Amino acid sequence: MGFAVGGDYNTSDDSTFTVYFRDDYYNSCDRPITYTELRFDKVNFGADDTLDVPVSIYPNPSEEFIQIEIPITITIASIELYDIQGKRLDVDISDNYQMDVSQLRSGMYVVHINTTNGALTKTVVKR
Repeated sequence: MGFAVGGDYNTSDDSTFTVYFRDDYYNSCDRPITYTELRFDKVNFGADDTLDVPVSIYPNPSEEFIQIEIPITITIASIELYDIQGKRLDVDISDNYQMDVSQLRSGMYVVHINTTNGALTKTVVKR
């Protein structure tokens, strides 16, 4: 009786990551075990990180808002938020770079910041 989580990285083509969940809670009652497998294509967030200045993203984890602070000498061109599957999400971002994450599900997300001086990718957690 329990819940198991596992993962496997396909090293032959370096392009997929598999996460599997097994719920054998009902196994003791002679019911079938539920098995779910999720496959993700490799997402190369961070591959183009060229921004070499201190950036603060807080609070992390967060329940409602995430604040992004960057030196005043750097101009932000865009801020994008992605889920773990690499899908770009539409979130409200204020003029002072506060991102509203209150409507998102709990989980891990990726913030990609493009500036006139380069790009940076950071991971954030929504509670």
